[in-house]
Amino acid sequence: MNLKMFYEQVCKARPDAVIDLLSVPNGGRGWQWDYKYIETNVVEAIITRVWLNLLPIHHGPMRADDNPGPRWYVDGIARTWPCRDTPLEAIAAYLMKEVI
Repeated sequence: MNLKMFYEQVCKARPDAVIDLLSVPNGGRGWQWDYKYIETNVVEAIITRVWLNLLPIHHGPMRADDNPGPRWYVDGIARTWPCRDTPLEAIAAYLMKEVI
């Protein structure tokens, strides 16, 4: 998963998913939080935390034991598909209305 492209796709579809202090400087070398470079795993955690707040009440990422292995989807009052490989990808699919 290219996190930068992934983040831009979701933010284009959902402007409320933009995180104000998070940016990729010109040249695309790493992420910045309020002009300080941060690690990609920290960026993923920040994005996940913010995007979780965009889900409706009683919705959240759930793990399904699919074939060929565990996958993630957003669960709420009814299951929302499709499954994705990571919780962040499942949340993004839900936010971008990629549901079946």
